Amino acid sequence: NCFFYNNKFYFLRTDRYCSIDLQGEVTMEEGRDDELLRVYDELKNTIKEAKRRLDIPCQVLKNIKQIFINANGHLVFNTHQLHCKHGVLKLDSLKPGKQNYHASKIKDGQFSFRDGSTVAIDRAGMIILNSSNPDIPKIYITSVLERALGAATEDDFAGSEFFMKNNQFDVDFKSKVFEKFETIKVIRKVLLISLKDIKEMVEAAPGPLVKNISKTLALELKDELKKINTDIHLRPIGVELKKMSIDIFYHNYIKKFTEHINELN
Repeated sequence: NCFFYNNKFYFLRTDRYCSIDLQGEVTMEEGRDDELLRVYDELKNTIKEAKRRLDIPCQVLKNIKQIFINANGHLVFNTHQLHCKHGVLKLDSLKPGKQNYHASKIKDGQFSFRDGSTVAIDRAGMIILNSSNPDIPKIYITSVLERALGAATEDDFAGSEFFMKNNQFDVDFKSKVFEKFETIKVIRKVLLISLKDIKEMVEAAPGPLVKNISKTLALELKDELKKINTDIHLRPIGVELKKMSIDIFYHNYIKKFTEHINELN
């Protein structure tokens, strides 16, 4: 049983375990570590759930030959219409209908409307809408066909949370005034870090405690340390997006994108 966690490889046995850090230092520990087993079981369940989701058959939008706005004011990619219905954003297949405004193909994966607004599909399958109206932010939309989609701007996210990346955090000690023994016990319980590393970080406080951990784990660590009056500071890596309903997102961004094109054509 082995896994990678918090910049270390862990190898579990029934009566002992070892860890290897990124510098190749090996640490052996005798006995059973229930916390390591708990994390290992959680990782197995996470992988099982991810596999279950990935086993759902789905197709991604590809080989785009044409993009246009139809009579209903919706963007159409080949024969799939981007629309929001019953609180779900989807790319659904549709019967041929009236094509109001066509985008010209600039090159593979990139199209432009007459007003200067562009639509791009990157190599990862992300649809990127860039309006000629500077008041409309750049819009990012996943491109799985006939399933609930996720959509975002630089500040907002809406739709299927399957596509939302969880924020990561760096954690720092605020001061060097705290009960060291109890703090070490809490950190060892919440984070799978070797005792040697924890002692070094505690002695070096104030300063970095741990880097690049999930929001859930960071908040758990903060709550547990708060109980023993040890203050830490959580620093988000990147910008946390504000969640909004997909109906509002569609109206505020995607619909305005197509309406702006309609107005200028």
